Amino acid sequence: MYDVLIIGAGPAGISAAIYALRNNLKVGILEGEAPGGKMVFTATIENYPGYESINGPDLAYSMFNQVMNLGVNYLAFNAESLKKENDY
Repeated sequence: MYDVLIIGAGPAGISAAIYALRNNLKVGILEGEAPGGKMVFTATIENYPGYESINGPDLAYSMFNQVMNLGVNYLAFNAESLKKENDY
């Protein structure tokens, strides 16, 4: 059981996971492809905060490594549907 289940391990999903983990929540990230989203397929990323220029796979690996070191549970699956069962 997770407090937060994030669908997608791109920059937004990884950022969400970091903030949730730092608030002592149990977090799972669901990703059916390579962690990092589209940046994995991007040769050069420029003007990303902290980097003037970095290649996409390196940035994706760095972001993914950070969230793994914080203790996220990474689930290599695709989400096929969502079903709301309770109002919380």
